[in-house]
Amino acid sequence: MVSAGRWTWVVKGSHIPFQPEIPVSNAFGWLLSGMALMTILHFSTPRERRKVGGSLIAADVMLFWTLFSGFVGNLFFFSRPGIALFAGLIMGVLLAPYFFNRWVGRP
Repeated sequence: MVSAGRWTWVVKGSHIPFQPEIPVSNAFGWLLSGMALMTILHFSTPRERRKVGGSLIAADVMLFWTLFSGFVGNLFFFSRPGIALFAGLIMGVLLAPYFFNRWVGRP
């Protein structure tokens, strides 16, 4: 949306690395929105259902797909290798302990 010119900001402060036209406040807003949505979904689930652990396979697939598609999309389709490498590295570092724990952790 930013590349297509549909979203624009006047950036006067810090910006996303390799994307000087996107302010950090945009990413922070997405983070807060996601946290608010997860809170709403958590408390809208019945208490009995929250006590039962669910399968993490869907979460694993979505996390891996987000990492893979973000990297490949930015590198090959959007011609933004800086973002692909920077964001892919950060997300890979954050997800590596999770996936390692899922691999060697308890069943």
